[in-house]
Amino acid sequence: MGRDMVLRRIPFTPMVKEILPFIDFEKARNTKQRTIASTMRRQFPNHHPHELRYTFITRCKECGVNPEVVMLWDGHEADKDVKASRVDRGYTDFSEEYQLKAVISETY
Repeated sequence: MGRDMVLRRIPFTPMVKEILPFIDFEKARNTKQRTIASTMRRQFPNHHPHELRYTFITRCKECGVNPEVVMLWDGHEADKDVKASRVDRGYTDFSEEYQLKAVISETY
């Protein structure tokens, strides 16, 4: 689509481990972006493929991955005028379960 593509090597977080047997990596590798978008539109009409980016960033942070490493994987840069990156300011939607665990671990 006229955009430069940067290939990145991104590991799976531990949360993916239990579903790995259900992923056909060869098929995934050969799937076109438009196919993914149209399939998502049919299966989840109120969602967009870009939301998978938010999910990935959130799960990495929930697993304790260093935010600078997450920035490297997702292509974000640190903002020179702000101490936090965009990763810390908007691409995260922590699950209720994660938030409750954070409260419990801070309380006890």
